[in-house]
Amino acid sequence: MANDGGAKAYVHSLGEALHYEFKSRGVHVTVVPPAPTNTPVLAKFGFEIRTMPMKPMTVEQCVSEGLTALRENRSRIIPGRLNRIMNAVVPASVKRTMTAKMFGKRLRASPQPLTSGRRPDTDTQRIEAVEPWEKQSLSAPEPPKNSAIPAI
Repeated sequence: MANDGGAKAYVHSLGEALHYEFKSRGVHVTVVPPAPTNTPVLAKFGFEIRTMPMKPMTVEQCVSEGLTALRENRSRIIPGRLNRIMNAVVPASVKRTMTAKMFGKRLRASPQPLTSGRRPDTDTQRIEAVEPWEKQSLSAPEPPKNSAIPAI
């Protein structure tokens, strides 16, 4: 939960800064922090839509509201009327507590860790099985010496 919160805060701050920095150049940047959205991610975390305290929004609604905000050159949009109301009314500490309880219940009910289904040491084992002279080819290639990033 801490990692997710930190990542969201970073994306929000970066998006807001980019919105204002590029505004004069005609570049539109809009941050869309969606609430629970009906995607396969919910099932991956073991949530059932019919038992969730708040019905997740559809992907189409989230995308539609995000694109409308981008066309209007808004710096941020919280998709879903109920989500916007909750964001304005419910204090951040209460939202964090609700999220922690929701994920805590799910984690306690889960017999296995919530992973992608692959063992964490799979890549390590694969690399260890490679002959020593082949390990060198697994490293990232060197960038070209005279590459330049064009200025914006």
